[in-house]
Amino acid sequence: MGLDPGFALSGIVQAWVPRARLERTLGGRGAREVSLATALGAVSSSCSYAAIAIAKSLFQQGASLVSAMAFQFASTNLVFELGLVLWLFLGWQFTLAEFVGGIVLILLLWLALNALVSRRNEEQVRAHCPRSETGHMHHTADGSRPFTLQGWSDVAHNFRGDLEMLWKELVGGS
Repeated sequence: MGLDPGFALSGIVQAWVPRARLERTLGGRGAREVSLATALGAVSSSCSYAAIAIAKSLFQQGASLVSAMAFQFASTNLVFELGLVLWLFLGWQFTLAEFVGGIVLILLLWLALNALVSRRNEEQVRAHCPRSETGHMHHTADGSRPFTLQGWSDVAHNFRGDLEMLWKELVGGS
């Protein structure tokens, strides 16, 4: 998945997925939540910028920091397309090393974040996120209007905001 589908997925998460659902599904720090976030990340196969946008959206909408980071790592390191290219050009050994290495990195990340970042600190960071926006507001979900004209409009606004953020980063470096 490239930038456009990745930013679209980020916009959909923000506009359509209610916070309560994300908190129930990815809000914990356990093996189930990290495994699910890893699997969803691997399936999404985003580029780095889109993976960051999606992970930030997940975190802002109630996913734990560990789940959001596992998603981000998996969406850039555990993707089918990358494995296929590695297999074709470098052999199965490199493909296996890429996937094992990705899983090891996610496990180390999980352990480090659980040891170093308290739930209180995580919630402080989550509360700071809306104040640190880069000049645009994201339209967030209440779960009542996906697939409506207003719901699609919210997705489009979120997509544009993520694209503007990327443009500022690439051009201005700020």
